[in-house]
Amino acid sequence: MKTIEVTKLSSLIASNVHVIGDVLFSGGLRIDGKVDGNVLGKRGDKSLVVISEHGCVSGRVAAHDAVINGVVKGDLEVDHFLELQPGARVSGNISYR
Repeated sequence: MKTIEVTKLSSLIASNVHVIGDVLFSGGLRIDGKVDGNVLGKRGDKSLVVISEHGCVSGRVAAHDAVINGVVKGDLEVDHFLELQPGARVSGNISYR
């Protein structure tokens, strides 16, 4: 069984950051803050998004791998590995491999 590479988290939206607009990323992204917009991993990239228990995304989330322990108010699309932890709250459609 293949798992995610947590060591590739290279970007952070900290708890004191509120982003209004889409976030496009490659590699790894951890969200502890708030994003009002879509969070999209680069197509063809083995992107990883981690939304912590403090993180909130109001928009679509799409990535290769995802670990969710916060809030997603929108659709969640994962190509490879999805982990929904106890604090995960998703209001939208979930699709994964």
